[in-house]
Amino acid sequence: MTAYSGPSIRMEEADHTQLWSTDSFRESTAWQMMQRHLVSQGRIDEALQNDINDVVTRFPGKYDSAINQLLDSLSGNAQYQNLRIVPSSISFQMALF
Repeated sequence: MTAYSGPSIRMEEADHTQLWSTDSFRESTAWQMMQRHLVSQGRIDEALQNDINDVVTRFPGKYDSAINQLLDSLSGNAQYQNLRIVPSSISFQMALF
C-alpha cells in the first residue's frame, strides 16, 4: 500500500492539521510511531480505529458520512485486506444531535 492508496476521508485542511496523525509535536510523533507499529504487526484495523476515534472525538458528527463511506469501501480494498494479518472489528457510532 502506498502513502496515497490507503483508505481515507476528505477533510477540511484546518481540521486535518489538528489530528494526531498530521502534526509534528512530540505527542503526534509518538502517535505516528504507534500507528506504524500496529500496521507492521498486521493490526491495521486497530490503527484505522485509532484514526477514526481521533476524528470523531475532535469533530463529532462532522465526518460521519465520510467515515461510513470509508468503512463500506474496506471490503473491496485488496491492498488493505492484504495487510489485515490480525483482523479485528472496527466500530463507529454516529453522533446524534
